[in-house]
Amino acid sequence: MNKTNWLVLKSLAPYVWDFKYRVVAALVLLTLAKAANVTVPLVLKEVVDSLTPKDQLLLLPLALLLGYGALRLCAVLFAELRDVVFVKVTRRATRRIALKVFRHLHDLSLRFHLERHTGGISREIERGTRGISTILTYSLFSIIPVILEFGFVAAILLDRFDWRFAAITFSLIVR
Repeated sequence: MNKTNWLVLKSLAPYVWDFKYRVVAALVLLTLAKAANVTVPLVLKEVVDSLTPKDQLLLLPLALLLGYGALRLCAVLFAELRDVVFVKVTRRATRRIALKVFRHLHDLSLRFHLERHTGGISREIERGTRGISTILTYSLFSIIPVILEFGFVAAILLDRFDWRFAAITFSLIVR
């Protein structure tokens, strides 16, 4: 992201932070969804590993398989709950910004409105509000989740394997 994108996000922050509890709840749900999503392959590994010995009880693989299904369900459920929690933040922030622009337009002189095409300006305001919604949703639900998921995967690689695996993965992603 370049400097302009950070400035835009910084200017939107006060409108979003008015709903800090919803934002924090959405981030917690996002973290839980990503943690469940990253844990799914580990549980599937345990399910497959528990099936190999012949003297293993059927109860353990069945319990692990149910755990696998529950984690998959949690990953989807937490992602959907995150969207439900955050939609109000996006809509309210967009509405407040649009209202601020609308009030600013009404404060402009009559000369401005006579010299400009006011219908074109309202169309631009509508495009701007859609853009704000897109920026908020994209930054919070596309950029942050990728960084979070990469952090989880790197932690798993560091825990289970040599540090070089995490370094190779990080270098491939950065490229």
